[in-house]
Amino acid sequence: MHGSPISEVDNYTRALLLFPIYLLLRTISFSRNELINVFAFCIIFSFLLFQFGGNEFYHGERFQGSSSTPLTYGNMLMTLVLLLIVTINTSINFCFFLKIIVITAGIFLVFQTGTKGSIVGLIITLPVILFLNKKLILPIIVIIFMSIILAFLTPFSKRVANFAEAFGTIDLNNLTHSTDVNFAVNERLYYYQFSLETIKKNFVFGIGPHMFKNKLQDKINKEKLDINISDHAHNE
Repeated sequence: MHGSPISEVDNYTRALLLFPIYLLLRTISFSRNELINVFAFCIIFSFLLFQFGGNEFYHGERFQGSSSTPLTYGNMLMTLVLLLIVTINTSINFCFFLKIIVITAGIFLVFQTGTKGSIVGLIITLPVILFLNKKLILPIIVIIFMSIILAFLTPFSKRVANFAEAFGTIDLNNLTHSTDVNFAVNERLYYYQFSLETIKKNFVFGIGPHMFKNKLQDKINKEKLDINISDHAHNE
């Protein structure tokens, strides 16, 4: 309707585009243990990639693995971690400890990607998992304990400290100008504010996924704002 390029359409409707593939493959079945093994091996191979892959698998200081961005890789890893958590057998045996080690490795890799949203997802999801299955209280306590230790042993703790420092300097009533300290956080908050205003003005038909950058640039130029232009709202 808005003449959006196929790359943008794919980005926001990928689930619909993949639905025919699901219909073709839905007759193929996997056992629970097969899926658990696949999830575990994915994390193990990711850890090997982290150890021996070299600098080409980094975006600056952030590990991005085989993905195009650290954010995407961090979210994929956290999905595997959560799937493994809900499948933990609460019996204390070799498999229990092996799965805890793999989950810990997965969380370590998420910290290496520096993806804060993935950790927020973990914090929100763990109480829900515990509410649905109270037998998982011991492994969840172990996972929380290991996560706290890993947070201080990886560059993630520095990212959180920088985020807290930046947020403390932001004037929520005036997001139109950024500083060297808070520009990353401030600009994202401004993108969210601009997005909400755009939704209110174009509630029914929208503006098209490819027009965000153009509309944002028009406003920044018109009002002479000290905000860098982005092609998306950073709302992952």
